[in-house]
Amino acid sequence: MRKAASYLCADCGAAFGAQWAKTDHARTCPVAQSAELRRVQAALEAKQHSLRAEVDTCYRYAARAFAAHHERRADEARRFLTWLTEDFERLVASLTALSDEVTAARRTQFPRMETTQREVGTLIEQARDLQALTATLSQLLAGSLS
Repeated sequence: MRKAASYLCADCGAAFGAQWAKTDHARTCPVAQSAELRRVQAALEAKQHSLRAEVDTCYRYAARAFAAHHERRADEARRFLTWLTEDFERLVASLTALSDEVTAARRTQFPRMETTQREVGTLIEQARDLQALTATLSQLLAGSLS
């Protein structure tokens, strides 16, 4: 049996079984016609991308701190740990705010926010991993002082 093709509306995420149905829907799609919803989506996605960059930076700081500790460069390791801790605190505050904003946007019946909310959830999980890395680095560096 042949699987039915699925055509997704790029604006609202609705699925259609035929291209003509998608085309017909595109003329009346409330999301496509709402400039405010598009503005909200674009703003939230921009924040998400900047937070992704901050998460990546925190992972780089953690890796460089571990490498410095492994090579017995304690001052450099502490410096990276300090930067990691500072950036991590800002990251957690920003992620919490973004998560709240995405949840509020989903309440306005904006279906494409599901993907953004899932991606923000992934960022929050990575932040928890960074928290564990920060704690481990703190213990390692505290042990190297004695």
